[in-house]
Amino acid sequence: MPILVGSDEFNQDVLPEVFVLRDLGVFSSAELLNMVTRDTAQDIFPGRKLGRLSEGYEADFLVLDRDPTATRPRPSTTSARSASG
Repeated sequence: MPILVGSDEFNQDVLPEVFVLRDLGVFSSAELLNMVTRDTAQDIFPGRKLGRLSEGYEADFLVLDRDPTATRPRPSTTSARSASG
């Protein structure tokens, strides 16, 4: 069963929850990244191809300057952005 990551507040991002999950020491960085991107997107929008950079998938993505699960409180800056690409 996938673990989904999200925020209960409209004006807050998911990073505080990601950091709590990271600090538990149970999940690898790759597992956390999949929870935040692939698993959550596929559960919220089951009829759409989201959460992966693969042929036939919608390509909304950000390019970050470092691993977003590795630092606190603001882990990275956005280097590039693509929506509906």
